[in-house]
Amino acid sequence: MGWSGILIDLEESKVVANKLARKRDKVILAAVSDKEELLNIYSDKKYSTNTTIKMPNNNDKMQIIGKIKTQTLSKILIQNCFPEKFELLCIDVEGADFEVLKGLNLNLYKPEIICIENWKADSGIDGVINSDIHNYLVIHGYVLIALSGFSTMVVSSSKCNIEFNRMKYRFPISLEIKRVFRQEEFSWALPVQ
Repeated sequence: MGWSGILIDLEESKVVANKLARKRDKVILAAVSDKEELLNIYSDKKYSTNTTIKMPNNNDKMQIIGKIKTQTLSKILIQNCFPEKFELLCIDVEGADFEVLKGLNLNLYKPEIICIENWKADSGIDGVINSDIHNYLVIHGYVLIALSGFSTMVVSSSKCNIEFNRMKYRFPISLEIKRVFRQEEFSWALPVQ
């Protein structure tokens, strides 16, 4: 039957469209961060995929299109009786990705796989592994397995057949990862055995 989940967007028009297109999903109008506060919503045009609560540096095309109160991801999941263990978490919020991640209690909620936009990827793999996002995920027991554009993918170390090593790159070596992901699906993937 496929999968279903929660989809969160901060623009009402996108929420309405997703409710029509994704009938099995719970679609929520919200802005997600690591704390609750009233923030501006920025966008470069109507129906943009770049709408955000974090004003990008050096982007004079962005305009304030409204205000919204942020919530933590943990609060949204609790309000919607979401299970503590789930397969996939995708975070792509145009620059506020680390704040969204910090708003999820990773001691309570245990996604097996997290795909998160990491703008440090513009500096390559070294930028990713030295980023706040990567270091935060490593501390919480995740291992980097793939990088595609600005999206990084990590898997819970409990799903890997390795001990956590303290090497700079923290390479996962796991047959299980190979079954879940095929290298050709990504621009770059760590080697697996």
